[in-house]
Order: sequence, then C-alpha cells, then structure tokens
Amino acid sequence: FIVISFLSGSLLSIVKPINALSKINQAYVESNIKNLTVTDNPNTSIGARIFLWADALEAIKAHPIIGIGGEGRLNRIHEYSKVINSPTISGLGHYHNQLLTTFVDYGLFGLFGHIALIIAMIAIALNALNETKWQMYGLLFVHLTSNITNANFEHNFYPLMLSMAVGIILL
Repeated sequence: FIVISFLSGSLLSIVKPINALSKINQAYVESNIKNLTVTDNPNTSIGARIFLWADALEAIKAHPIIGIGGEGRLNRIHEYSKVINSPTISGLGHYHNQLLTTFVDYGLFGLFGHIALIIAMIAIALNALNETKWQMYGLLFVHLTSNITNANFEHNFYPLMLSMAVGIILL
C-alpha cells in the first residue's frame, strides 16, 4: 500500500506540472502581443477587454458630463458586439475596467465620486495607526489593481465586501 501510494503520488507530481505547463503555454499564446492590438481578435479575454475599452472611450467622448447610464451601457455593448461580430463581447455587461464603466454610466460626476472613494481610503490610511495603515494600503492596492481589468462594483457582492473589509480594518 505504501509503495502504491508513493508511486501514484510520484506520477501525479509529474502529470500535474505537464497540465500546468500546457495552461501556461495556452495563456502565453493568448496574450501574444498581436492579440493586444485593438484591430485583432475580440473573442479572447485580452482582446475583448481591449475592444471594450476602445468602445468605452468613444462613449465617454460622446457623453462626458452625465454618461449614458447602466441600461445605455448594456445596449451599447450589445450593439457593439454585433458590429464587430463578437460572441464573447455580446455576453458581457460592463467594460471590464471600473473607472471606464463608471465614467460611461455616470459621466464626470460618477468618476469624481469613484475618485472620492479612493481619496477617502487614502485619507483613512494616512490617519490610521501603523498596523491599520498597512492593512488599508493593502486593501486599497487590491481594490485599485482589480479594477483595472474588471468592474467590481457591477457585481453585487463587491461593495458589501469592500465596506466590510474597511469596517473590520477600522475596528
């Protein structure tokens, strides 16, 4: 039994890295620099984001002050997916960037509101005790970096979890 367990464990340790290597290779192929151009493939994870961000900038240029609202954004993304023939984008509901999604939905007013939240988190960190300060900086780092490629406030759980995390840090 011990020998069989050892051999199966050894076999798994060989098979798992091979599977991991194929996934790494797949991610590398998908993120190849040619997929990063706006005119290439909107049906990859990176390509869809690049296309969506380009469309968001066009929406912002057209409605910079008050935006087009959440329903307008959904309609725009759906229509855009038809224009570029992207089934991947047709299934998405936001621009996969929180600042762009907020700006498209609410214009400058919404963008200023989101920036005010970030400034408030920085102010809390600056005025906090040493341990709390670094916890808040860590939370702010996670918040800012995750919002680059996702629109976390478009998911029901995120505002609650962010609020709870800030509350726990301040306890």
